[in-house]
Amino acid sequence: ILVFHLLPGGNYQRKIFALDLLLVIMNSFFCFKSGEGSNKKSGNGDPSDFVKYANNDGKMIIFHQQVFELLTLNLEDHMTDVKEKCYKMLSSSSPSMSACEELLGKMNQCISSPKENICETGSFIAKLLAKWGPNGLICEQLLQQLEETMSKCAKDFLVSSQHSPMFGVLIALRSCLLTSDSSEWRTFTQNQIGQLIGDLEVISDLMLSFLCGEKNELINPDFQDIAQAINDIIGDNEEDIPIPEEHQLVLSAAWHNLKECSLLAGSLLSSLDLEIKPDENSSDSISLADTVRCCELLKKITTRCRHKGVIEASNIASGLLASSLLKSDIAEFRDLPEKILQDLFQQLESSWSKSSY
Repeated sequence: ILVFHLLPGGNYQRKIFALDLLLVIMNSFFCFKSGEGSNKKSGNGDPSDFVKYANNDGKMIIFHQQVFELLTLNLEDHMTDVKEKCYKMLSSSSPSMSACEELLGKMNQCISSPKENICETGSFIAKLLAKWGPNGLICEQLLQQLEETMSKCAKDFLVSSQHSPMFGVLIALRSCLLTSDSSEWRTFTQNQIGQLIGDLEVISDLMLSFLCGEKNELINPDFQDIAQAINDIIGDNEEDIPIPEEHQLVLSAAWHNLKECSLLAGSLLSSLDLEIKPDENSSDSISLADTVRCCELLKKITTRCRHKGVIEASNIASGLLASSLLKSDIAEFRDLPEKILQDLFQQLESSWSKSSY
């Protein structure tokens, strides 16, 4: 009955309620942990014998192919909470190699979409593949894919914004590498962290050049300048006409990439331990030099792009960054937020009319 309500097109409230009940059943009987969650006060012990008895009688069969397919189908739901609950259910599954290969293809398709909601689906699939682990390290694959997509964007951003706008790869990489429930949480070495930050720097410079044109980097272009810069990319010189689809795609891809660069930079500093110079094989720390690079990256994006979505993401990333730096016991890290503010105040005094603040 509960699985029936997971069919496509079903009522949202029933679907969420069914998923909640399925999670309770799974956590109480299949992923049993004594003294935790719904089993905190349970004195009945391990229920594995009971589940085995029920399964032999054709009951309580949750890890079934049909259930697996329905849950993966619901990863494409437009509601994030539905995706999250399906992810929790699927994370306890053990799919076949062919199913993982099929999902890998689906992940690549989703993270290449120009729609953020579909990219989010790709990030959940990436975390599942990282947990199941038959395809190697997902984060390393995503980093390689990021650099390949970055090269395509630099050559022809109009085509890339339609078929591989890049921000989907950034979303999946942040989800797999920097969320604590991921199996590949904090797995990058210092070289890989530096490589990732370098890619973020190149991407942000590229996106700002698309949005700002040839403007001086100390100037924050207004929306008319941004529109003209995008028109130069799509080759549209007409004025006083409705915004064409190509214009919307380029603008959406550019600001989504800047948004994800900001969030990734902030998440790196909030998820990793701060050390002046960690061991090169350390995967749970970030160096002072890389921290300064993240700060400069975030400062550049915040002061050069006035798109509301980018400003909101920069606000979140700045909070993550400041919270991590200010609670550090190392003075070099703790003093960075004050230096950033001083630089920003100086810019406000020298060119306040061109600032997005």
